[in-house]
Amino acid sequence: MTPTRLRTWCTTICCAVTLTIQSVTVQAETVYQESYVYGGHVSPQEGCKLAEQAIKREAVAQQCGSLMRGGAVRFKSESVDDLFRLHFETTGGRVTQFDSRVIHPAEAVVETNTLLFRCTVEAKVSVQCDQGQRDPAFIPTPESQVKLNETAFREGETMQLSIQMPADLPGLAYASVVQLLPYLEEEQRVWRLYPNPYQPSQALHANDQITLPNAAYSLETSLPKGRKSVEEVLMVVFSRKPISFPETMTIEQFHRVLAELPLNERREMVLAYRIDAATAKSIRP
Repeated sequence: MTPTRLRTWCTTICCAVTLTIQSVTVQAETVYQESYVYGGHVSPQEGCKLAEQAIKREAVAQQCGSLMRGGAVRFKSESVDDLFRLHFETTGGRVTQFDSRVIHPAEAVVETNTLLFRCTVEAKVSVQCDQGQRDPAFIPTPESQVKLNETAFREGETMQLSIQMPADLPGLAYASVVQLLPYLEEEQRVWRLYPNPYQPSQALHANDQITLPNAAYSLETSLPKGRKSVEEVLMVVFSRKPISFPETMTIEQFHRVLAELPLNERREMVLAYRIDAATAKSIRP
């Protein structure tokens, strides 16, 4: 959907969570080369920028390792019983230094009949991997602390997210909620839902509960123009201290902010869901 609509205020995780565990901090500098093939609707500058992003992702994955995460959502209607799976790669590090040079900004691709170009970029990349291990006592089962009211929505329906802190929570905790819209063409694909102006961040104790939205606003699902169905993701991040996520972010920016906290000070939960056009007659099991 377009960014989730808050009626009096509008702001909405490649889906990614930093989950790879590293026992020590690793920082390495390596030279990478990457090409990106683009069509005539993309400028050479944008094509080269996408090649640079691919280098950064590859550098972090090679230096720090990666995991595959995903979620499954079932949608039933009178005419279809559809099970979709959303998969994404997760990494555990961030780029600390990036020096690049463009080798070929607009090399014509002659292997196909379509007008395509290739930008090739070489870059010297320094990567820092996350330090530490998960604290098994801090939100050990996040899937039992978070509940989304549906996994298959019709356009215009209200989304509701409930967060229940465990009874044995040691000390204080904070929660952040972000939304990933993987189908957006622009880079700003991550939107912060909580905290927001109507629900500021607050320290949470054992058994505390948060429900999004509250009475001051609503979260209504919507579809981008021309789309009959989309898949989206919510991510709940529990932390021992507040995290200052921007209102909108790129995937890289999200990882950079998240990586500032060691693994033993945070825990993440991913919720995938689907939105279909309001004309669909859904039969939810």
